[in-house]
Amino acid sequence: MQFDHLRRMALFAEVARYGSFSAAARAQDLATSVLSTAVSQLEDELGVRLLHRTTRRLSLTEVGQDFYAKCQDMLASADAAQELVAEHSGEIAGRLRISAASELQRKLFCQRSHLWRVPIPNCYWTSWSTITSST
Repeated sequence: MQFDHLRRMALFAEVARYGSFSAAARAQDLATSVLSTAVSQLEDELGVRLLHRTTRRLSLTEVGQDFYAKCQDMLASADAAQELVAEHSGEIAGRLRISAASELQRKLFCQRSHLWRVPIPNCYWTSWSTITSST
């Protein structure tokens, strides 16, 4: 299966989701004609009509409804695959917050902070606030 065919399937799914070419075009920041051409090409490739088009209304054919469900599955699988890779990229991200109870501990920690403060993309650290005792 070619990449262009998969892209046309995704664009068809957007048109079906929004219920119109113009709404889908706005959502995808594409020209309406790009979506219309993509869906027409997809219908030609498949040899079936996926949409009933009139000047006022757009609706899915019976096969279009079934095809849309499979396109949604395809897009959900692609999203899940991307999330899986992101989870296993091994990249550390987030905030490192460190607190120390006493002034001595803070000073000792700061003196050795060069040992652990290695530049890591997507990470940042925040300093602690001074802990005071009212006694």
